[in-house]
Amino acid sequence: ENYFNDAISCLGDIGGPEEAMFLAEYLDREDLSVAQRQTLMRVCGKMHAEETWGRLVDIIENDDENVFVRMYAAESIGMMKLDKSVPVLTRNFGATDPNLRQYIIKGIKNYPGNSEAENIIMQGIKDDHWRVRQESIRAAKEMKLTSAVPFLIYRAKNDSEKVIKNECLDSIAVLNTDEGNKFLIGQLQDKKVSDAEKGKIVEVLLREGKAGEKEILELADSVVNDDKRKTLRYTIGKELAKYDNASFAPICQKYLSSKDPQTQSLGLDMYKKGKYSSAKVNVEAITLDKKANAGNKKRAEKILGITEPVYAK
Repeated sequence: ENYFNDAISCLGDIGGPEEAMFLAEYLDREDLSVAQRQTLMRVCGKMHAEETWGRLVDIIENDDENVFVRMYAAESIGMMKLDKSVPVLTRNFGATDPNLRQYIIKGIKNYPGNSEAENIIMQGIKDDHWRVRQESIRAAKEMKLTSAVPFLIYRAKNDSEKVIKNECLDSIAVLNTDEGNKFLIGQLQDKKVSDAEKGKIVEVLLREGKAGEKEILELADSVVNDDKRKTLRYTIGKELAKYDNASFAPICQKYLSSKDPQTQSLGLDMYKKGKYSSAKVNVEAITLDKKANAGNKKRAEKILGITEPVYAK
């Protein structure tokens, strides 16, 4: 039993039709543990073992079957990418167990462009259980389901779960619609929106690089000297430091000129990434400032390639 799961998983990686038929025989065995049967379900999908499709459907629709086995069976028939799987998954989405609904979403997301599958994703975004909503939001992103954006915006505004709000913000940025980008930028500018949410929006917009650069830099400028909003200042600085963008040079200079050691350190991160010529003088100023943080001094010297400290000459 200790080797069963690894052996079955290995067959899933290297096996073909013959091995799929071999695994199909295991579906009716009664001597397997629940954990072993779960592994078997997943491997059938991974192998696209169409020979097991009918048996997996029976398992999904058997209310007396272990729910975790049913979950993985639902995911597996979806992974097979057979059109006949969509109606099966659709009619079982009304299951009372949210775990099964979540895994039906995992299965049905393999059918982008299928209106029936997309409708289930829309229903999932509105589901009562947060895990089903989360899976559906991720599925909308993977399926490039731009028609889901209004639903994602609603959830981003109103959902009770922070994790769902963040998933929505991420998906909206990836889907890159005019409506979605306008919403994200509006949230950056809305004084009622928390700094934590604004930090997340900065992260997703910069990562996608499609919209919001001007507004992000304006926000960074507004907090760079505001000690009441240090957390947002640090978040923005950390995100800006991931990218080499000439437009970031002015805000890099302001971070480098800060008297706050952490803000200054983030400025050094930005400079190290972008090597902005206009900000070099600010880095040099740190090496000459006797009151500057010792760690920042050493970093500035290293970035500039100074082997002997300037202030020691």
